[in-house]
Amino acid sequence: MLPQVSTNADTRFVELAQEALRRDGEALRLYRCMPSQLPFHLSRASERLIRGGVRSGKTTCAVAEFASAVTGIPLLDHNGNEIPFQYPRDEPLLTWVIGYNEKHIARIHRKLFRPGLFRILRDPVTKKWRSWQPWREGEVPREQTRPSPPLIPERFIKSPDGWAWNGKVQGCFELCVLKSGTEIHGMTSGGQAGKGEAVHIILIDEDIEREEHYDEWLSRLTDVRGRIIWAAWPQTVNAAMHNVSDRAQAQADRENPDVMEIILVGSENPFLPKDEVQKRLEAWGPEVSRSRDRGEFLTENQLVFPHFNLKVHGMRGSGCPKALADELQRLNYIPSEDWTNFLAVDPGTAHPAVLMMTIPPPKFGDHVVAFDEIYGLRFSPDELAQFTMSRYSCLLWDAFVIDEQFGRQVQFTSGKSSKQQLTEAFKRAGLVSARSGNGFFPGSPDTNGRNMILRSWMIPREDGTTKLIVVDHKTVWLQKQMRLYKLQVQRTEVMDKVVRKHSDLPDCGAYIAAFDPQWVPKAQYEKKEQSTEDWLEERYRNAGIPRLKNDRSCYLGAGTVSAAGAA
Repeated sequence: MLPQVSTNADTRFVELAQEALRRDGEALRLYRCMPSQLPFHLSRASERLIRGGVRSGKTTCAVAEFASAVTGIPLLDHNGNEIPFQYPRDEPLLTWVIGYNEKHIARIHRKLFRPGLFRILRDPVTKKWRSWQPWREGEVPREQTRPSPPLIPERFIKSPDGWAWNGKVQGCFELCVLKSGTEIHGMTSGGQAGKGEAVHIILIDEDIEREEHYDEWLSRLTDVRGRIIWAAWPQTVNAAMHNVSDRAQAQADRENPDVMEIILVGSENPFLPKDEVQKRLEAWGPEVSRSRDRGEFLTENQLVFPHFNLKVHGMRGSGCPKALADELQRLNYIPSEDWTNFLAVDPGTAHPAVLMMTIPPPKFGDHVVAFDEIYGLRFSPDELAQFTMSRYSCLLWDAFVIDEQFGRQVQFTSGKSSKQQLTEAFKRAGLVSARSGNGFFPGSPDTNGRNMILRSWMIPREDGTTKLIVVDHKTVWLQKQMRLYKLQVQRTEVMDKVVRKHSDLPDCGAYIAAFDPQWVPKAQYEKKEQSTEDWLEERYRNAGIPRLKNDRSCYLGAGTVSAAGAA
């Protein structure tokens, strides 16, 4: 019998067989997405938001997609079918992973480069490695499984200089270079936005510190048809995340949307023990579970106007009578001459905000309609006045109201206050109101008081209608700010003070609400302006409180109302 001789070919064959077995056991080849996650992996949208509760599988889904893209290994669905691969394979990719802070960068490092993203076991029948599936009949308990290998195996990473670290022990990396030339940059959301580079894939983990960075990140995708993947549990009122969610909902009916969102529910995760899930739900209660389990934007307790809802306050909402909606449509959303119109201005520090509201004749019911807005344009006072006049030269205005706090501020270049400049600009443009002329009545400085009045306009009455109605397509910014204008929070306590952000147009609405606008028949308009003193006297006389003296001055502050007047 001849002795067995090991040849180089035999050795190579054994090495290749062993390598094939190792690769068959790599995490990306063992990962099986759940049916609820499959639409996310199939989507070709350039922006994908995967929102969900705690332990819902959102991060696992997002990092698996990212790892697949940078390694070129396709994923498999829950039945073991290959999901179409959608990323370039013929060029190195430039990718960013973005965390809220360095702690989150380390968290992403663990998910991508360390074992244990999910559990695996050797199948007792096939003797091959597969993912643990606890819902299967006869499946072994979790204690008999082992952690999955890293999503991105060591064999893909350039050696020995493939890493740059901010803190190696913690796992906080700046850069990982793969052998293919693909670069994975770790970035915090509060740092620089990373201008000037075309990026193939951006992975965002959880919340971001600087919401304004999102638009810059989005612009980095254009040259190479890049993609953004955002996995988050919405803990805060994040304007960027709200915007992505809103745009995804608006495009939901498209065959191939540019923006998509899926929502995963923690209690529906089949990998979690049902009895433990039930304990968490009972401990959280229904309100907290909406956020922690279902991943909802739980903002009602923080919002200044939690009752605002386009399904109620929109033209076709339940709070708007059909006759009023039909009349607005017939008028092409421009008030008729027998409607009473008001305009409020918040001069702001960066750009002005203008809200226009109107009161229809009583035959349509007791309503105030927000019919147009001006926002987001860096208008000078003259440009603002001319722009408003060009759109509504035919309207007769009852009164103009202004944010007096900003209106009093004197501009360094002109030496005039914003209110004075706007008054002069309105005069030059021919914008005039029946009661304030070219000038403005001061908006109420009582933030909580004026907001309370506007909130009362949103509450459905006995017949189901609401006083506030908005023209949907002409008040887009007002609607967005209504959903984002919030109260200050200290730890877990919601304060009475508002956050001075996303408030310009809601503030304008509150100024008009506090002004107590009334419908006025056209015939009763006097062709002269009403001075501030006349306006004050009219308001106090109607309330039965004499406050103007013979010299037309008035008392202000404590002690103004006499005992007899107060009674």
